[in-house]
Amino acid sequence: MMKPESMRPIRSAVGGVLATFLFATMPIAGAQAHSFSLGVSADGSDLPTALDSAIKGILLATRERDSHANETSDGHLGGLDVFLVPLPTEAAADIDGLRDVDRRPIDIAVLLGPGSGDDQDLSQLDPQTVVVRPGRIISEPTEAGRDFGARFLTAYGLRPDRAAIEGYNAARRVDLALRSTNGVADRPALIDALTATADGVEW
Repeated sequence: MMKPESMRPIRSAVGGVLATFLFATMPIAGAQAHSFSLGVSADGSDLPTALDSAIKGILLATRERDSHANETSDGHLGGLDVFLVPLPTEAAADIDGLRDVDRRPIDIAVLLGPGSGDDQDLSQLDPQTVVVRPGRIISEPTEAGRDFGARFLTAYGLRPDRAAIEGYNAARRVDLALRSTNGVADRPALIDALTATADGVEW
């Protein structure tokens, strides 16, 4: 009969394999801290067009800093990988180029337009989702603003409409907020940082 002492190495080996398996399959907090999901809701008489324009504006912002070859996300905001999620998610079928629209939960939701954020949109959000409106658009013509129009035209072959401008403005606010909070984990700090730019942000 095998003595209990002789079984210890086997138990240790099995325990080590099990621990390695569990470690490999568990979510890694550090990896999760390097990405977030951004829900986007818009309104208007032509909702698909408004949502598509808003996402184009946001995508332009996600590719301005920290971008690199072989992207696996929709770009970067605040130094983090961002995945854009149209709200409702069924609208993603009409929008080209989004990477992973089924990500959950949505960390931040951008609601564009006065009618945006109805029950259908908000039902897809986690209670911890930080909701943000685009904020005031600085209307004075600036060189940066004109440059945005030119860059949008180059990227998409058309001039930005109001939804595109609001989407871009919201993305710039999110970018600034995340750079000050180092991520989405501290929700109160993130809300404070977004509130600080609600009255306008320079492009």
